[in-house]
Amino acid sequence: MLWRLMMLSWGLATLAAATQWRWLALASGLVLAAYLCLALPDISLTGRLLLALLVGLILLLLSQTGMAALEAGLRQAIVFAAFMPTARLMRAAARHDPAIIRIRRNFCRLPPQSRPGWMLYASHALSAMLSIGAFAVLAPLLPRQASPLRLRLAQMALLGGGLSVLWSPFFVAQAFVAHGYPALGIWQIVLAGLCIAAFGLFINTWLAGIHDVAGTLRAVIPALATLLLPIVSAVAVVLLLNRLGGYSNIEAMVLAIPPLALLAAWWRRPAHLRALFKQAPRWAAGMGEEIGVVALAILFSAILQYSTIGGLAGDWVRQIGLAPFTVLLIAFLVMVGLEMLGLHPILCATLALQITQTVAGQIPDLLPAMLILVAWSFGSIMSYSGLLPSIAAATFGVAKHQLIYGRNLIYVAVGVMLTCLLLVALAYAGRVS
Repeated sequence: MLWRLMMLSWGLATLAAATQWRWLALASGLVLAAYLCLALPDISLTGRLLLALLVGLILLLLSQTGMAALEAGLRQAIVFAAFMPTARLMRAAARHDPAIIRIRRNFCRLPPQSRPGWMLYASHALSAMLSIGAFAVLAPLLPRQASPLRLRLAQMALLGGGLSVLWSPFFVAQAFVAHGYPALGIWQIVLAGLCIAAFGLFINTWLAGIHDVAGTLRAVIPALATLLLPIVSAVAVVLLLNRLGGYSNIEAMVLAIPPLALLAAWWRRPAHLRALFKQAPRWAAGMGEEIGVVALAILFSAILQYSTIGGLAGDWVRQIGLAPFTVLLIAFLVMVGLEMLGLHPILCATLALQITQTVAGQIPDLLPAMLILVAWSFGSIMSYSGLLPSIAAATFGVAKHQLIYGRNLIYVAVGVMLTCLLLVALAYAGRVS
């Protein structure tokens, strides 16, 4: 029953994204709400508390904004929720793909100490092109049984994907920052983010104890070359839908990936396609917590933009008259702190943007833009309601709290400390204040 409700909500959400019909988005939202209510007994206590908090905050905002904001937010939330089963479908289809089987065979031949580095670099490269869909491609490479190695590989894949948020145009973060700082060229954002991501990969390589970097890269490149044709084909279809159809990247992926995955399964072997449909109850089950948290977090973030509450933080900072350096530091730490509490990066970035806009014109726009992207990257790794941890947990079959509250927090702690030190150095150098 539950998986059928989820599949129905997914189908309605896909049609809503394709047609932009409001009643389809509403119908999908109602079916999704019914699915979440029935799935509550299977959701963890932490997930239920977070869902209750998000519902309460949404109702509080709606008392100020009215139902028009709910309708606009629902269309965004439904599309993001639709990507969860899309990623599961990709994982199920990729598991039997001959190219993935060959990569898995070569991956298993690597020494155990080289596999985390391979997963880090491959995840970063694939996520830059496939966004959150990269996890579904990598999931079949992990050991089938639960083990410390499986968990570590999943953590490294999440780290690699989180770092690609800094520069890949296929993530919402890039569109958000470009919209918030229109004077910046997209090339400036991508180039600066690419430099920070390279430094982040260096830090992760050092923290993970990866020594043979050259040898690991030599193993990664052939694997990426094997996947180049299907990846380029998928990216081309997504870009065509984005440019010619006017769909957002996430809408284009929801529309393009399922038919491409089914076509690839049929092309390789028709029996694989039949197996996908027979296994639907298995790969489509147990997503209540991930879908609910992501959908409600996106809905809350969208409604917040229609309210006056989001501007209160900026007004407060403006009245106090803090130095630009202090404002940037506050915005960065507030964003990271809220993400650690489980709030979605989009919501946290909305508040951080309101704060950094109070010092617009006093500092180069690239600095606050990069701070928001860095904090967003951290949130993509550790936010309980973030899309990347939710997709990674669903596709890798690992508990979300193990992905978030484990080794990855060491990287986040080091990154936050280095970012704060950089801001202090810039302030004393007279570049900010």
